[in-house]
Amino acid sequence: MSVDPSIRCWLCLELVPLSTDVFALEAEWQRRFPDMVGTLVCRPSAVGTTWCCTTGSAFVAGRIPASGLPCADAWSHLSQPGTHHVMVMRYPRSSLLQGDGPYLRRLGNHPDSDPGVHAALCPVLQDQAARSTASARQKPERSCRSWKNRSR
Repeated sequence: MSVDPSIRCWLCLELVPLSTDVFALEAEWQRRFPDMVGTLVCRPSAVGTTWCCTTGSAFVAGRIPASGLPCADAWSHLSQPGTHHVMVMRYPRSSLLQGDGPYLRRLGNHPDSDPGVHAALCPVLQDQAARSTASARQKPERSCRSWKNRSR
């Protein structure tokens, strides 16, 4: 059974259509919005949010500089857009927090998954399983098979 990525935008809370790109928000967004869950957003939310990095001629207190661009506004603190598949792999923790657990578990547990994919996803999935187990006080769910015991 095929499972496609399913990312819910952090800002508008809508599912981001697979046909559109996803943006990741940099640390300055996280500083300004400390309660945000995940860092992935849809294009309308990414480009429709405005704030400035300066007040008058000085940067705002506590500002975290943008990576790769001059620091000017909210747009300076966005990643390059990427497809769902790419952004899920680049930001697995955010993807998991934003509702993409089934897709990540499928990738991490698939018998034909690349060892690098498995190595990147396994710690994220195990951490999430431990957190949900601790909060539910239930037996841990097997979220990641052992790579050594994998059969081809």
